This record gives sequence, structure tokens and C-alpha cells, in this order.
Amino acid sequence: MITNERELINRMAAGLAEGVQQCDSAFFALLCISPVGVRWNEAAQYFEYRDPSIWLSEHMQARCIGLPVLGGASAEPMDSHDFGRRCVGTIVASYAVDGALMAVARIANDSALRVIESGAYDTRITTHFDNEASSVDINHRKLIIEPPPRYLSHLSLVPRDSVEFEFGFTVIHKAFEELQQELHV
Repeated sequence: MITNERELINRMAAGLAEGVQQCDSAFFALLCISPVGVRWNEAAQYFEYRDPSIWLSEHMQARCIGLPVLGGASAEPMDSHDFGRRCVGTIVASYAVDGALMAVARIANDSALRVIESGAYDTRITTHFDNEASSVDINHRKLIIEPPPRYLSHLSLVPRDSVEFEFGFTVIHKAFEELQQELHV
């Protein structure tokens, strides 16, 4: 039996509890902060490389604790109103597993919980760099080699195939027809 939220968080980080978990009135979910190594960026049409020695380090894990989890993604600069409207949770633990930096996040938004439970979402860490990324061409495709990040801003929870409406969390997956009916969207 779990006696407190820290014990639950530790069990989740150890892989002993999966999916969304509840401790009293708080909900916790496992989220991917960032895969490492080479990955394809479909939107930008290039490969990206995130160095595992940077992204899976204990130092990076510590930097991620406390980062906000925001609903949706925006290319616009974020002000305090936008932050308050989009914040759905906070990262309370982070750990490295299977070539990815993972997190346990406390989620305080019902629609965000539904998106997470559906599995139809992506996560994106927003970072800032001091140095320009270097790049090389491989078989006529660009490979961007990211430098170490100077600043970690937040983790975005982005539903796939989303529609937009306002109620704190700005986008939600189309599969939630019952929620759309409830909100008269």
C-alpha cells in the first residue's frame, strides 16, 4: 500500500506503476521529456541529434524537476496570461530509461488527464541555446547537432489531430466527443 505521494512518484519512476496514478486528489502521469540520439523532425524535414551524455545525465534530470507542463504548443512568445491558461501540471521527478529522459508529472487538469490516458499525444521540451547548432549533410538530409541547452522553459503536451477551444487547456484530441458535447463545442 502506498502511504504518500513521494512513494507513488518513486514507484512510477522505478517502473512499478504505469499510466495515470492517483494519490488522494492528485494525479500523476509518466511523460517523455526527450528521446536522445538521432530522430527525424517531420515538420522541419531534418534529423536532430541530442547527446545522451547531456540529456540522460543526473544534472539534466535535476534541471527538469519543477518544469511546468503546458497544454498545446505555440510559436508565439508566452506571457503570464498564456502561461496561466496553458499550465496543466508540473514535473515532480525525472529519470533516464531506455534512451529517453522521462518524467513523473503532477497533472491538475481533467482534459490533460484525458489526453494522457488516450495515448494520442506528443511531448516537446522547449529549450534555449547559447550556441548555434552545428549541422552536417547525410545522403542529402540535414543532421542538426544540438549544443547543450542553456535554459529549459517547459514541457508541452500536444494532442494529435487536435481541435482548439478555450477553457484553460487550449487544445484537445478529437476523440473526446463526450467532452466536446459536455462543453457544447
